[in-house]
Amino acid sequence: MADIYREWRKDERLQNIPFVFYTATYTDSRDEELALSLGAARFVVKPLAPEAFAALLPQVIEERGAGWPVAPAQAQPAPEETDYYRQYSKTLVRAFRKR
Repeated sequence: MADIYREWRKDERLQNIPFVFYTATYTDSRDEELALSLGAARFVVKPLAPEAFAALLPQVIEERGAGWPVAPAQAQPAPEETDYYRQYSKTLVRAFRKR
């Protein structure tokens, strides 16, 4: 879940585009907390009607245009890198246990 977002943030072409997590796997409130703490614009749990999902996008884009904060990409690992991987590992374990 979070790895693709982290790579997205490192890419100069993508880093200013708001990222929406749209998931059927990571549905726990802790997953949402992790996604939003990383800087995701929204966390959406499937299923959601396509029309409802499409209605979110203009809101997200408008917020981004209004100065929605975008965390700068980091060349060096952040000091909280260990904590990130710990949280992400817990997220993966929860997802596997649900299956």
